[in-house]
Amino acid sequence: MTQLLASPANPDGWSLEEVLEVLRGDMIHRSAHMVDDTRPEIRGLIANNVAIMEHLTQCLHKAHESTRILAKLGVDAYGRR
Repeated sequence: MTQLLASPANPDGWSLEEVLEVLRGDMIHRSAHMVDDTRPEIRGLIANNVAIMEHLTQCLHKAHESTRILAKLGVDAYGRR
């Protein structure tokens, strides 16, 4: 049973796009306070966070693409017509 994403058993769940957007936003917010810190370790953390956010953005594009494909097929996120 899904616990986070919307499903027939969890109709109040989130869409994948919503989850990815919230994660990306949280990472931006969490990283913002590090911007002025010049320690090499923090620079490494920022670089890692940027890479992760890039991957989240790619995932978000793929999730939107999947939603568009399902819509063209007349199918909802649960695979129902």
